[in-house]
Amino acid sequence: MSIYVVSKEINRIIANDNKIANFGLWYNKFFPVSEGNFKPCNDKNNEKKAIEYYKTQYQKIINDNRIIELLRNKNLELYHLSEYYKRIGYKKITATATLKTPLIIGLGETHPVETGLLFHHTIGIPYIPSSSIKGLVRFQYILKLWEQLGLKENDKGAIVIPDDPNDKDQQNEVLNFVRNFGSTKYRGRVIFLDAFPVKVPELIVDILNPHYGAYYQGKEAPADYLSPKPINFLAIKPGSKFVFRFLIPTDGHNNDIEKFFIEILKRALAEEGLGAKTALGYGRFRLGFEEPDELSALVSNQHEKNYESVKKTAERNLVSEEMELKNEIQRLRKRDNIRPVIGEIWSKLRDNKEKYSKEIYILFKNKLKEIGEWEPKGNKRIRTKMQERKDRIDRILKEKETKNG
Repeated sequence: MSIYVVSKEINRIIANDNKIANFGLWYNKFFPVSEGNFKPCNDKNNEKKAIEYYKTQYQKIINDNRIIELLRNKNLELYHLSEYYKRIGYKKITATATLKTPLIIGLGETHPVETGLLFHHTIGIPYIPSSSIKGLVRFQYILKLWEQLGLKENDKGAIVIPDDPNDKDQQNEVLNFVRNFGSTKYRGRVIFLDAFPVKVPELIVDILNPHYGAYYQGKEAPADYLSPKPINFLAIKPGSKFVFRFLIPTDGHNNDIEKFFIEILKRALAEEGLGAKTALGYGRFRLGFEEPDELSALVSNQHEKNYESVKKTAERNLVSEEMELKNEIQRLRKRDNIRPVIGEIWSKLRDNKEKYSKEIYILFKNKLKEIGEWEPKGNKRIRTKMQERKDRIDRILKEKETKNG
Protein backbone atom coordinates (compact mmCIF):
# COMPACT_ATOMS: atom_id res chain seq x y z
CA MET A 1 0.00 0.00 0.00
CA SER A 2 1.26 3.49 -0.83
CA ILE A 3 1.78 6.06 1.89
CA TYR A 4 1.77 9.85 2.18
CA VAL A 5 4.73 11.32 4.08
CA VAL A 6 2.72 13.99 5.85
CA SER A 7 1.00 14.57 9.18
CA LYS A 8 -2.18 12.68 10.08
CA GLU A 9 -4.33 15.77 9.54
CA ILE A 10 -3.01 16.42 6.02
CA ASN A 11 -3.07 12.69 5.23
CA ARG A 12 -6.75 12.59 6.10
CA ILE A 13 -7.43 15.44 3.63
CA ILE A 14 -5.34 14.34 0.66
CA ALA A 15 -6.24 10.66 0.99
CA ASN A 16 -9.66 11.65 -0.36
CA ASP A 17 -8.86 11.62 -4.10
CA ASN A 18 -11.97 13.60 -4.98
CA LYS A 19 -10.91 16.75 -3.12
CA ILE A 20 -7.74 17.88 -4.89
CA ALA A 21 -8.24 21.65 -5.13
CA ASN A 22 -4.73 22.49 -6.39
CA PHE A 23 -3.20 19.76 -8.50
CA GLY A 24 0.14 21.57 -8.79
CA LEU A 25 0.49 21.61 -4.99
CA TRP A 26 -0.50 17.94 -4.73
CA TYR A 27 1.89 16.97 -7.55
CA ASN A 28 4.88 18.73 -5.98
CA LYS A 29 4.27 18.13 -2.26
CA PHE A 30 1.65 15.48 -1.46
CA PHE A 31 2.05 12.62 -3.97
CA PRO A 32 2.11 9.04 -2.61
CA VAL A 33 5.33 7.06 -2.18
CA SER A 34 5.90 3.33 -1.98
CA GLU A 35 6.07 1.63 1.36
CA GLY A 36 9.65 0.65 2.11
CA ASN A 37 11.41 2.30 -0.86
CA PHE A 38 9.77 5.72 -0.42
CA LYS A 39 9.71 6.28 -4.18
CA PRO A 40 6.87 7.92 -6.16
CA CYS A 41 4.15 5.43 -6.99
CA ASN A 42 0.43 5.15 -7.64
CA ASP A 43 -2.18 4.46 -4.98
CA LYS A 44 -1.51 0.71 -5.32
CA ASN A 45 2.18 1.00 -4.39
CA ASN A 46 3.26 0.47 -8.05
CA GLU A 47 6.31 2.66 -8.74
CA LYS A 48 6.16 2.07 -12.52
CA LYS A 49 2.65 3.53 -12.72
CA ALA A 50 3.36 6.84 -10.94
CA ILE A 51 3.13 9.08 -14.05
CA GLU A 52 -0.08 7.41 -15.25
CA TYR A 53 -1.53 7.94 -11.77
CA TYR A 54 -0.62 11.63 -11.86
CA LYS A 55 -2.46 11.99 -15.16
CA THR A 56 -5.51 10.20 -13.72
CA GLN A 57 -5.55 12.56 -10.76
CA TYR A 58 -5.19 15.59 -13.03
CA GLN A 59 -8.15 14.46 -15.15
CA LYS A 60 -10.38 14.99 -12.10
CA ILE A 61 -9.81 18.77 -12.11
CA ILE A 62 -10.39 19.41 -15.83
CA ASN A 63 -14.13 19.84 -15.35
CA ASP A 64 -13.91 21.23 -11.82
CA ASN A 65 -15.98 24.44 -11.79
CA ARG A 66 -13.69 26.01 -9.17
CA ILE A 67 -10.64 25.62 -11.42
CA ILE A 68 -12.54 26.74 -14.50
CA GLU A 69 -13.67 29.90 -12.68
CA LEU A 70 -10.13 30.68 -11.45
CA LEU A 71 -8.73 30.32 -14.97
CA ARG A 72 -11.53 32.44 -16.45
CA ASN A 73 -10.82 35.22 -13.95
CA LYS A 74 -7.08 35.07 -14.59
CA ASN A 75 -7.58 35.47 -18.35
CA LEU A 76 -10.00 38.34 -17.80
CA GLU A 77 -7.56 40.00 -15.42
CA LEU A 78 -4.74 39.87 -17.98
CA TYR A 79 -7.05 41.10 -20.74
CA HIS A 80 -8.19 44.15 -18.76
CA LEU A 81 -4.66 44.84 -17.54
CA SER A 82 -3.36 44.96 -21.12
CA GLU A 83 -6.33 47.10 -22.18
CA TYR A 84 -5.53 49.61 -19.46
CA TYR A 85 -1.88 49.80 -20.51
CA LYS A 86 -3.10 50.37 -24.06
CA ARG A 87 -5.02 53.42 -22.83
CA ILE A 88 -1.92 54.95 -21.24
CA GLY A 89 0.24 54.73 -24.37
CA TYR A 90 1.26 51.10 -24.86
CA LYS A 91 0.73 49.03 -27.97
CA LYS A 92 -0.92 45.71 -27.16
CA ILE A 93 -0.04 42.55 -29.09
CA THR A 94 -2.19 39.48 -28.42
CA ALA A 95 -1.44 36.07 -29.93
CA THR A 96 -3.81 33.13 -29.56
CA ALA A 97 -1.66 30.06 -30.13
CA THR A 98 -2.86 26.48 -30.58
CA LEU A 99 -0.43 23.67 -29.84
CA LYS A 100 0.45 21.53 -32.87
CA THR A 101 2.81 19.26 -30.91
CA PRO A 102 3.11 18.34 -27.21
CA LEU A 103 4.46 21.05 -24.91
CA ILE A 104 6.79 20.48 -21.96
CA ILE A 105 7.36 23.42 -19.63
CA GLY A 106 9.52 22.75 -16.59
CA LEU A 107 10.96 19.35 -17.51
CA GLY A 108 13.94 20.17 -15.31
CA GLU A 109 11.79 21.16 -12.32
CA THR A 110 12.78 19.35 -9.14
CA HIS A 111 10.63 16.25 -8.60
CA PRO A 112 11.37 12.72 -7.37
CA VAL A 113 10.30 11.22 -10.71
CA GLU A 114 13.10 13.36 -12.28
CA THR A 115 10.83 14.65 -15.07
CA GLY A 116 8.90 17.69 -13.92
CA LEU A 117 6.15 19.87 -15.31
CA LEU A 118 5.42 23.46 -14.30
CA PHE A 119 2.06 24.25 -12.68
CA HIS A 120 0.74 27.63 -11.60
CA HIS A 121 1.15 28.02 -7.86
CA THR A 122 -2.41 29.15 -7.11
CA ILE A 123 -4.56 27.69 -9.91
CA GLY A 124 -2.60 24.42 -10.11
CA ILE A 125 -2.73 24.00 -13.91
CA PRO A 126 0.04 24.21 -16.55
CA TYR A 127 0.95 27.69 -17.81
CA ILE A 128 3.89 29.38 -19.56
CA PRO A 129 5.82 31.90 -17.42
CA SER A 130 6.72 35.25 -18.94
CA SER A 131 10.42 34.64 -18.29
CA SER A 132 10.40 31.64 -20.66
CA ILE A 133 8.57 33.63 -23.33
CA LYS A 134 10.92 36.60 -23.03
CA GLY A 135 13.99 34.37 -23.25
CA LEU A 136 12.80 32.71 -26.45
CA VAL A 137 11.64 35.95 -28.12
CA ARG A 138 14.83 37.77 -27.11
CA PHE A 139 16.97 35.02 -28.65
CA GLN A 140 15.00 35.12 -31.91
CA TYR A 141 15.25 38.92 -31.91
CA ILE A 142 19.05 38.60 -31.69
CA LEU A 143 19.08 36.15 -34.61
CA LYS A 144 16.97 38.55 -36.68
CA LEU A 145 19.35 41.42 -35.93
CA TRP A 146 22.21 39.10 -36.83
CA GLU A 147 20.70 38.73 -40.30
CA GLN A 148 19.80 42.40 -40.74
CA LEU A 149 23.03 43.96 -39.46
CA GLY A 150 25.46 41.38 -40.77
CA LEU A 151 26.77 40.40 -37.34
CA LYS A 152 29.79 38.09 -37.31
CA GLU A 153 31.88 36.13 -34.84
CA ASN A 154 35.52 36.92 -34.17
CA ASP A 155 38.23 34.29 -33.78
CA LYS A 156 37.24 33.86 -30.11
CA GLY A 157 33.59 33.17 -30.92
CA ALA A 158 32.32 36.50 -29.62
CA ILE A 159 29.70 38.48 -31.59
CA VAL A 160 31.13 41.54 -33.34
CA ILE A 161 28.62 44.37 -33.84
CA PRO A 162 29.44 46.64 -36.79
CA ASP A 163 30.18 50.05 -35.32
CA ASP A 164 29.68 52.67 -37.98
CA PRO A 165 28.78 56.01 -36.36
CA ASN A 166 27.43 57.24 -39.69
CA ASP A 167 24.96 54.36 -40.02
CA LYS A 168 22.05 55.71 -37.99
CA ASP A 169 19.72 52.81 -38.84
CA GLN A 170 22.26 50.32 -37.55
CA GLN A 171 22.83 52.24 -34.34
CA ASN A 172 19.08 52.63 -33.76
CA GLU A 173 18.43 48.89 -34.19
CA VAL A 174 21.03 47.96 -31.58
CA LEU A 175 19.81 50.71 -29.23
CA ASN A 176 16.19 49.61 -29.62
CA PHE A 177 17.15 46.05 -28.73
CA VAL A 178 18.68 47.23 -25.46
CA ARG A 179 15.70 49.50 -24.78
CA ASN A 180 13.14 46.78 -25.43
CA PHE A 181 14.74 43.81 -23.70
CA GLY A 182 16.94 45.49 -21.13
CA SER A 183 20.53 44.84 -20.09
CA THR A 184 22.53 44.55 -16.89
CA LYS A 185 22.15 48.31 -16.47
CA TYR A 186 18.70 49.08 -17.88
CA ARG A 187 15.20 47.69 -17.44
CA GLY A 188 13.54 46.48 -20.64
CA ARG A 189 10.49 48.44 -21.73
CA VAL A 190 8.54 45.64 -23.42
CA ILE A 191 6.27 43.93 -20.88
CA PHE A 192 5.84 40.16 -21.25
CA LEU A 193 2.84 38.61 -19.48
CA ASP A 194 2.39 34.98 -18.45
CA ALA A 195 0.58 32.86 -21.06
CA PHE A 196 -2.43 30.95 -19.75
CA PRO A 197 -4.57 28.36 -21.51
CA VAL A 198 -8.04 29.39 -22.65
CA LYS A 199 -9.46 26.19 -21.10
CA VAL A 200 -7.96 23.79 -18.58
CA PRO A 201 -5.60 21.81 -20.85
CA GLU A 202 -5.41 18.03 -20.99
CA LEU A 203 -2.17 16.17 -20.26
CA ILE A 204 -0.68 13.16 -22.00
CA VAL A 205 1.87 10.59 -20.87
CA ASP A 206 4.88 10.70 -23.20
CA ILE A 207 8.03 8.61 -23.15
CA LEU A 208 11.81 8.99 -23.25
CA ASN A 209 13.67 5.85 -24.28
CA PRO A 210 17.41 6.26 -23.61
CA HIS A 211 19.34 3.24 -24.94
CA TYR A 212 22.63 3.93 -23.23
CA GLY A 213 21.72 4.53 -19.60
CA ALA A 214 24.70 2.54 -18.31
CA TYR A 215 27.02 4.64 -20.49
CA TYR A 216 25.56 7.92 -19.24
CA GLN A 217 26.12 6.66 -15.69
CA GLY A 218 29.75 5.94 -16.47
CA LYS A 219 29.41 2.19 -16.05
CA GLU A 220 29.89 0.83 -19.60
CA ALA A 221 30.80 1.88 -23.11
CA PRO A 222 27.88 2.71 -25.45
CA ALA A 223 26.84 -0.42 -27.31
CA ASP A 224 23.79 -1.90 -29.03
CA TYR A 225 23.47 -4.70 -26.51
CA LEU A 226 22.60 -2.26 -23.71
CA SER A 227 18.93 -2.41 -22.75
CA PRO A 228 16.80 0.74 -23.11
CA LYS A 229 15.11 2.07 -19.99
CA PRO A 230 11.81 3.83 -20.83
CA ILE A 231 11.05 6.96 -18.80
CA ASN A 232 7.50 8.33 -18.75
CA PHE A 233 6.75 12.03 -18.33
CA LEU A 234 3.78 14.40 -18.52
CA ALA A 235 3.26 16.82 -21.41
CA ILE A 236 0.51 19.23 -22.45
CA LYS A 237 -1.73 17.74 -25.13
CA PRO A 238 -1.68 19.14 -28.71
CA GLY A 239 -4.77 21.22 -29.46
CA SER A 240 -4.52 23.19 -26.22
CA LYS A 241 -4.93 26.92 -26.79
CA PHE A 242 -2.81 29.57 -25.00
CA VAL A 243 -3.01 33.38 -25.01
CA PHE A 244 0.27 35.33 -25.24
CA ARG A 245 0.26 39.05 -24.37
CA PHE A 246 2.91 41.71 -24.95
CA LEU A 247 2.87 45.43 -24.14
CA ILE A 248 5.15 47.83 -26.03
CA PRO A 249 5.49 51.54 -25.15
CA THR A 250 4.82 53.91 -28.06
CA ASP A 251 7.19 56.76 -27.31
CA GLY A 252 8.80 57.40 -30.69
CA HIS A 253 11.38 54.60 -30.46
CA ASN A 254 9.04 51.73 -31.38
CA ASN A 255 7.06 53.07 -34.34
CA ASP A 256 7.79 50.05 -36.55
CA ILE A 257 8.19 47.38 -33.91
CA GLU A 258 4.74 45.78 -34.11
CA LYS A 259 5.30 44.23 -37.53
CA PHE A 260 8.85 43.22 -36.57
CA PHE A 261 7.68 41.76 -33.24
CA ILE A 262 4.93 39.69 -34.88
CA GLU A 263 7.48 38.29 -37.33
CA ILE A 264 9.72 37.36 -34.38
CA LEU A 265 6.82 35.66 -32.56
CA LYS A 266 5.96 33.57 -35.61
CA ARG A 267 9.55 32.49 -35.92
CA ALA A 268 9.85 31.71 -32.20
CA LEU A 269 6.57 29.90 -31.55
CA ALA A 270 5.71 28.38 -34.92
CA GLU A 271 9.17 27.42 -36.19
CA GLU A 272 11.62 27.14 -33.29
CA GLY A 273 9.29 25.96 -30.54
CA LEU A 274 8.94 26.66 -26.82
CA GLY A 275 9.93 24.58 -23.81
CA ALA A 276 11.89 21.32 -23.70
CA LYS A 277 12.71 18.88 -26.53
CA THR A 278 12.15 21.46 -29.28
CA ALA A 279 14.86 19.74 -31.36
CA LEU A 280 12.48 16.77 -31.59
CA GLY A 281 9.57 18.95 -32.69
CA TYR A 282 7.93 19.66 -29.34
CA GLY A 283 6.42 23.02 -28.40
CA ARG A 284 5.25 24.18 -31.85
CA PHE A 285 2.20 26.46 -32.13
CA ARG A 286 -0.21 27.67 -34.79
CA LEU A 287 -0.63 31.42 -34.32
CA GLY A 288 -3.48 33.84 -34.70
CA PHE A 289 -3.20 37.48 -33.63
CA GLU A 290 -6.56 38.10 -32.01
CA GLU A 291 -8.42 37.47 -28.79
CA PRO A 292 -9.83 33.93 -28.50
CA ASP A 293 -13.57 33.71 -29.14
CA GLU A 294 -14.16 32.21 -25.71
CA LEU A 295 -12.57 35.20 -24.00
CA SER A 296 -14.27 37.76 -26.23
CA ALA A 297 -17.64 36.42 -25.09
CA LEU A 298 -16.62 36.71 -21.45
CA VAL A 299 -15.35 40.25 -21.96
CA SER A 300 -18.61 41.40 -23.51
CA ASN A 301 -20.53 40.04 -20.49
CA GLN A 302 -18.20 41.17 -17.70
CA HIS A 303 -16.25 44.06 -19.17
CA GLU A 304 -17.29 46.92 -16.93
CA LYS A 305 -17.09 45.10 -13.61
CA ASN A 306 -13.66 43.55 -14.22
CA TYR A 307 -12.17 46.57 -15.97
CA GLU A 308 -12.88 48.90 -13.06
CA SER A 309 -11.28 46.48 -10.60
CA VAL A 310 -8.11 46.01 -12.64
CA LYS A 311 -7.99 49.70 -13.51
CA LYS A 312 -7.90 50.63 -9.85
CA THR A 313 -5.13 48.10 -9.20
CA ALA A 314 -3.06 49.34 -12.14
CA GLU A 315 -3.56 52.97 -11.08
CA ARG A 316 -2.43 52.17 -7.55
CA ASN A 317 0.67 50.48 -8.94
CA LEU A 318 1.48 53.48 -11.15
CA VAL A 319 0.97 55.94 -8.28
CA SER A 320 3.21 53.81 -6.07
CA GLU A 321 5.90 53.65 -8.75
CA GLU A 322 5.85 57.42 -9.31
CA MET A 323 5.98 58.08 -5.58
CA GLU A 324 9.02 55.83 -5.26
CA LEU A 325 10.75 57.70 -8.10
CA LYS A 326 9.89 61.06 -6.49
CA ASN A 327 11.54 59.87 -3.30
CA GLU A 328 14.66 58.93 -5.27
CA ILE A 329 14.78 62.44 -6.75
CA GLN A 330 14.28 64.04 -3.33
CA ARG A 331 17.25 62.08 -1.97
CA LEU A 332 19.66 63.48 -4.58
CA ARG A 333 22.49 65.44 -2.99
CA LYS A 334 25.51 67.22 -4.40
CA ARG A 335 28.43 64.79 -4.25
CA ASP A 336 31.21 63.45 -6.48
CA ASN A 337 29.53 60.23 -7.62
CA ILE A 338 26.02 61.55 -8.13
CA ARG A 339 25.92 61.48 -11.97
CA PRO A 340 25.36 57.70 -12.37
CA VAL A 341 22.38 57.97 -10.00
CA ILE A 342 21.02 60.92 -11.98
CA GLY A 343 21.50 58.90 -15.16
CA GLU A 344 19.41 56.00 -13.85
CA ILE A 345 16.57 58.31 -12.84
CA TRP A 346 16.70 60.15 -16.15
CA SER A 347 16.57 56.92 -18.16
CA LYS A 348 13.29 56.01 -16.41
CA LEU A 349 11.79 59.46 -17.03
CA ARG A 350 13.06 59.66 -20.60
CA ASP A 351 11.76 56.25 -21.66
CA ASN A 352 8.37 56.44 -19.91
CA LYS A 353 7.17 59.97 -20.45
CA GLU A 354 3.59 58.84 -21.11
CA LYS A 355 3.49 57.13 -17.72
CA TYR A 356 4.75 59.88 -15.43
CA SER A 357 3.06 63.17 -14.51
CA LYS A 358 4.24 66.68 -15.32
CA GLU A 359 4.98 67.31 -11.62
CA ILE A 360 7.75 64.70 -11.46
CA TYR A 361 9.62 66.33 -14.37
CA ILE A 362 9.35 69.72 -12.68
CA LEU A 363 10.67 68.17 -9.46
CA PHE A 364 13.58 66.57 -11.32
CA LYS A 365 14.42 69.83 -13.11
CA ASN A 366 14.38 71.83 -9.88
CA LYS A 367 16.48 69.24 -8.06
CA LEU A 368 19.10 69.32 -10.85
CA LYS A 369 19.25 73.11 -10.49
CA GLU A 370 19.59 72.79 -6.73
CA ILE A 371 22.58 70.42 -6.89
CA GLY A 372 24.25 72.21 -9.82
CA GLU A 373 23.57 69.56 -12.50
CA TRP A 374 21.13 71.47 -14.71
CA GLU A 375 23.40 73.78 -16.71
CA PRO A 376 25.94 71.98 -18.95
CA LYS A 377 29.50 71.80 -17.62
CA GLY A 378 32.59 69.59 -17.73
CA ASN A 379 34.32 68.26 -20.83
CA LYS A 380 32.77 68.41 -24.28
CA ARG A 381 31.15 64.97 -24.13
CA ILE A 382 29.56 65.62 -20.72
CA ARG A 383 28.37 69.11 -21.73
CA THR A 384 26.72 67.65 -24.82
CA LYS A 385 24.87 65.00 -22.80
CA MET A 386 23.73 67.52 -20.20
CA GLN A 387 22.49 69.89 -22.91
CA GLU A 388 20.57 67.08 -24.59
CA ARG A 389 18.98 66.14 -21.26
CA LYS A 390 18.10 69.76 -20.51
CA ASP A 391 16.48 70.26 -23.93
CA ARG A 392 14.60 66.98 -23.68
CA ILE A 393 13.15 67.78 -20.25
CA ASP A 394 11.97 71.19 -21.47
CA ARG A 395 10.36 69.57 -24.53
CA ILE A 396 8.56 66.99 -22.39
CA LEU A 397 7.26 69.69 -20.05
CA LYS A 398 6.06 71.73 -23.03
CA GLU A 399 4.30 68.69 -24.52
CA LYS A 400 2.56 67.95 -21.23
CA GLU A 401 1.46 71.58 -20.85
CA THR A 402 0.04 71.53 -24.39
CA LYS A 403 -1.71 68.22 -23.75
CA ASN A 404 -3.22 69.35 -20.46
CA GLY A 405 -4.16 72.71 -21.88
